[in-house]
Amino acid sequence: MGNDLMIDELTYGAAMQKLNERQRLYVLARVWRGFSQTDAAAWAGYSPSGNRDSLAVLGHHLAHNPQVIAAVREETEQLKDDEGAASLRTLIEIRDDPTTEKKDRIRCATELLDRAGYHKQTEHTLHVDRAEPTPEEYVKSIMQMTKELGFTPEQQQKLLGRCYVDAEFEEVPPAPQRELSAEEQKEKAARDRENEQRRSRRKMSPDELAAHKAKTRAKKSERLKLEYLQQQNGGTVADEDTIAATPDDDLSDIL
Repeated sequence: MGNDLMIDELTYGAAMQKLNERQRLYVLARVWRGFSQTDAAAWAGYSPSGNRDSLAVLGHHLAHNPQVIAAVREETEQLKDDEGAASLRTLIEIRDDPTTEKKDRIRCATELLDRAGYHKQTEHTLHVDRAEPTPEEYVKSIMQMTKELGFTPEQQQKLLGRCYVDAEFEEVPPAPQRELSAEEQKEKAARDRENEQRRSRRKMSPDELAAHKAKTRAKKSERLKLEYLQQQNGGTVADEDTIAATPDDDLSDIL
């Protein structure tokens, strides 16, 4: 192969100037002639004997050399600039040649317009037909979905509200309430009383809350003194029902 593709060193870019002569020839063969790695190495004179195996190895190493890679990119940009203008001139010549078939002239004119930014515009119209469900269909759809999710009829009724009356559902009587024992009633009363006390405290101002805490502590102190005196006098704390009827205010949520 003859390396007749020579470029004046003054026209080389910064990346090409960092290479030796054979590396430059390799880059020129790759970019300007489109040679493979092996053929470019042979064209650059790396293996005078023409051993293809050696040329393949050399071509591979050159292709992965960072300096050669940078030079290839540099020359590719130069090729794009040079050949791009020449290609545009060719399109113009074909477009303006009256002896060329009309379809080819039109194709060249279209290519020129595309590269000038006048791209063909297309318009797409999308029609979406969506029928709105009726209220009955809406309710039935929700009923089916909530049924699959395990909702009870009571939960479905609470979710749908007034719309529920227009749907079909199975009436389920409420579960009978179990009567609480005396001990359970006592515990429930204590919980209700405690919740009521907490709600009342939330409405107090800081000064009112401080006064309430002081009063509760004083009351508890008096009660403990009374129990102590009863025990010292040989009596027992027999007044448990009275004490339980007036329990101390639980301040655990604010202390």
